Amino acid sequence: MTDQNLEEFLQYAGGWRIDEEDFANLDSSAFDGEDKVLAMCDNFEANTFDAREILKVENQKSQGACQGHAISSAVEMGSCIAIGEKSLELSRAMGYYETQRLDGIKGDRGSTISGGVKLAMKTGICKETLWPYPSKYNNRRPSDMNAVRKSAKRFKAFNSVRIRSWEGLVTFLEAGLGAVSIGINWNSSVNREHVTSFKSGGGGHAVLLPQMSKKRPGEVDMMNSWGERWGDAGWATWTEKAFNQMLKSRFTAAIGISDMENLEPRKVTFTNFMDGLSI
Repeated sequence: MTDQNLEEFLQYAGGWRIDEEDFANLDSSAFDGEDKVLAMCDNFEANTFDAREILKVENQKSQGACQGHAISSAVEMGSCIAIGEKSLELSRAMGYYETQRLDGIKGDRGSTISGGVKLAMKTGICKETLWPYPSKYNNRRPSDMNAVRKSAKRFKAFNSVRIRSWEGLVTFLEAGLGAVSIGINWNSSVNREHVTSFKSGGGGHAVLLPQMSKKRPGEVDMMNSWGERWGDAGWATWTEKAFNQMLKSRFTAAIGISDMENLEPRKVTFTNFMDGLSI
């Protein structure tokens, strides 16, 4: 990636509000559960689906909506796994603006991961068609909020787990439990399609970790929200070393998002039918 590209994309970093993040909440017992995930190690058959064929790379454009994209995609991935569907698209606008309301943040100034998790678990996220992502910041709610709430109720998270280790990450993803929304310091060490090491410093940015990589086995796939011109058509892979370095930073928050009330390994089979769910 050229220096010009670097400057072009770094301007979007900062949408995850580290300064507003409720780290005390993320560190609380409410997000315990990695021990239960780790207990599944070697007790499941790893899934072979490819999230790159399921999730659509979106572009947050000039808005600080990275967390809104990450949490909507996390719920989307969990819902896709649950119903075996590849065509679902959930509202990035709802993921961003409604999280902001929970955070008490006004204006296009980003949002928090803890707020996004609260939204996903208490309210859910509606379909993209009911609350489309605008070309510029506009947090006005749609006129038919009854339809929005009805749809969101169908697409909720029922479990959230603080991921604190590489083994926890691998097991959460390969056992088909869901996807991981992660916030990190964003800088030149991660602004590339293959991240082999991480250094701290830079604004906060939230992204999605939906699967272990098929392209680079032994690494994890990351989906960004800066469109397909960034990275590998919007994707990157991170090594175990880089992820462990991220976890050592006090400004990293990785939360596994699952549609399952009781976490247990599951084998996923996608049918690839067009959206068969009603609003």
